[in-house]
Amino acid sequence: MKKNIFIAVLFSIVALVSFSSCESDDDYLVRSGLYCDFLSTSNNKGYFASNGGGSYSFRDLPDLGYGDIIGMEYRGTTLTITGDIREGDVIRDLYISVQGVGDFLYASDIEVYKDYEKIVFNTSNDREFYNFMNDVMYKFYRDGRINIVVDGYITNYQGVGIGNVEMEIYLDSSLDVTVRR
Repeated sequence: MKKNIFIAVLFSIVALVSFSSCESDDDYLVRSGLYCDFLSTSNNKGYFASNGGGSYSFRDLPDLGYGDIIGMEYRGTTLTITGDIREGDVIRDLYISVQGVGDFLYASDIEVYKDYEKIVFNTSNDREFYNFMNDVMYKFYRDGRINIVVDGYITNYQGVGIGNVEMEIYLDSSLDVTVRR
């Protein structure tokens, strides 16, 4: 009797180990990013806003759907501002807002030092910005969508709003994405 129990237990262990090692694992890790670009034109008071518009796309992962993502780790974000901005302009009260995450005042004043300047900021230099964008990417992973609004004012150095200025704003977030194919 003991021999039969021993053989049954041994057979069960061998079967369990065999079947667990046969597991198909089609998951793979890809270093990618979520790229968002916004275009906006300031009104007569200098106010501009992306209003959640713009395009969102995964860099290096064409045809990726939300259901394909089974894991995500945030690495950092680069914020780039450019457009029809001129020397002496000041971008004031630049906010990044995401419903369900909150509002983040990125900067109260960003001075423009040359015409058509390309202003670049990175989360590696700003822990608060990193933490905010990490929360944004977690919300994207959890919900499958996000609505980012970037807004602020473009003024002269005296604080007078400048109308009809075309702004280009880019958010490029680096991610490690685990994908199931």
